[in-house]
Amino acid sequence: MTRMLSSSDILNLISKERHKIDLSEGGSIPVFAGSGDRKVPLVGKGFKIRHKDSGYTYTCVKLVDDGNKSTVIVQDDGVGDYHAIPSEDLSKYERM
Repeated sequence: MTRMLSSSDILNLISKERHKIDLSEGGSIPVFAGSGDRKVPLVGKGFKIRHKDSGYTYTCVKLVDDGNKSTVIVQDDGVGDYHAIPSEDLSKYERM
């Protein structure tokens, strides 16, 4: 039997799955879970990341997905500047 998930059900599932991801081995922060019609963003507005080398922190303000490539638009927490980080460069960052 199929059950319709509420938005809070979906957010709870995403939250649980997000915390299962082990980034300690230098892996990249995944931007999406699933694929096709079941593709769900794991990075969204308010998501915090830290650059591994510099220690600068950023807050995600938007996720741009063109189907093949994703870009995370972030705001520098210290200065307020905006930056675009391609998904393939997220391995240089860690979630907070």
